Amino acid sequence: MKYKLLTVLATALLALPLQAQQPDPNFFIYLCFGQSNMEAGATPADQDKDWNDPRFQFVSAVDMPRYNRVKGEWYTATPPICRQSNNMGPVDFFGRKMIEELPEQYRVGVINVSVAGAKLELWDKDAMAQKIR
Repeated sequence: MKYKLLTVLATALLALPLQAQQPDPNFFIYLCFGQSNMEAGATPADQDKDWNDPRFQFVSAVDMPRYNRVKGEWYTATPPICRQSNNMGPVDFFGRKMIEELPEQYRVGVINVSVAGAKLELWDKDAMAQKIR
């Protein structure tokens, strides 16, 4: 009897992480990459400075101590979303427009890994693997 109870309990506990990892069908995530224009250099206008909607989120690709942001964590997408020295860019406007057009139950997430001056090969894993060898 104890063995059966322990087996059921162990199975239930092991299934919890699997359930927690189910993707949210209402959360659309976009990988954004490019050069300096995608990093974001536009100074936010007055109407953009106080914008804050938790439906638009980003993963910090780098630590941003000035904003208390840690690499790999999700945050509400308020500028800057690429690096702490950046401002606003196409990714900001993309996400804002997406949540403006989508029904309320949907969220948009972005992962902006843009690098100023990067060659296209940086984003090609096979080309980079050959360069690293």
